[in-house]
Amino acid sequence: MYQLKNARKAEARIQLKPATPWGSIFSSVPMWALIIVHCGQNWGFWFLMGYLPTYMQNIGGFAMEKTGFYAALPYLAMWLLSFPCSYLADLALRRRVQVGTIRKVSNSVAHWGPGLALIGLCFVKDQAGMVALLTVAVGLNAGSICGYQINHIDLSPNFAGTMMSITNCLASVVAIVAPFVCALVITDEKNASQWHIVFGITAFIYFAGNLCFVVFGSGRVQSWNEPPAKSEKSQKDELSTNLEHCHQICPDAVHGAGIRHRLRDKILHVDRDRRHDRKRSRVVQQRATPVVIQNNSNSK
Repeated sequence: MYQLKNARKAEARIQLKPATPWGSIFSSVPMWALIIVHCGQNWGFWFLMGYLPTYMQNIGGFAMEKTGFYAALPYLAMWLLSFPCSYLADLALRRRVQVGTIRKVSNSVAHWGPGLALIGLCFVKDQAGMVALLTVAVGLNAGSICGYQINHIDLSPNFAGTMMSITNCLASVVAIVAPFVCALVITDEKNASQWHIVFGITAFIYFAGNLCFVVFGSGRVQSWNEPPAKSEKSQKDELSTNLEHCHQICPDAVHGAGIRHRLRDKILHVDRDRRHDRKRSRVVQQRATPVVIQNNSNSK
């Protein structure tokens, strides 16, 4: 049984994951659009997360016992809105709307909507208006789930995890820097004009980040998602190497499980397919030659 398990593991190694194309990833324009929009999202989201209760208490004049409830209300709205956003995105896919269009529209709602709400906060002074605009500013972030957050899989299903780790790492740095920048601007928490400056900065970051995503983002699988095509000789060499490796690990189990035979069949299929393609191309050329001659004679 132990040998059989090792044989199966050796057989699984035949299908190796392609090497990560780091150069292609970092030179990809849609990838950089993802990085920028992710950084913009983290700036706005974590700024609101950290400063929302302080703003409501010092500028909105909410009592301490009510601040917690009103500060949690926008995030409840974001959770509720995530369901219709996901449904509408799936509905658009079923109606054959392009993936890139769905991602960009969803993300525009998630970024430009909160940006407009933050600008509106600069002109609203009553508590009801503040709660409504803050709920919109946070709640519409649910659209990013069907926007940039899933776009990593659209660009490269094979390397989506690697791409997400890159964008999230850089965006986390922005999330750390955002509170420090806001603290430099807001020296007096009861000064509304200082809050308005921070709201304007955050709205600009929302707008600029999503604009990069709309212009340079993509919903198509990138060419570097698939490994480069291998030559006939490299395929045969790789299969032969895997055969020898399996045989060295557990020769009895490999022979009994039929792995060696399957590997040999794969090698034979490579040769057979190549010969079949060459033969078919010669037949097509032979059939096409008389037709070309006849057409030339008719034209004369």
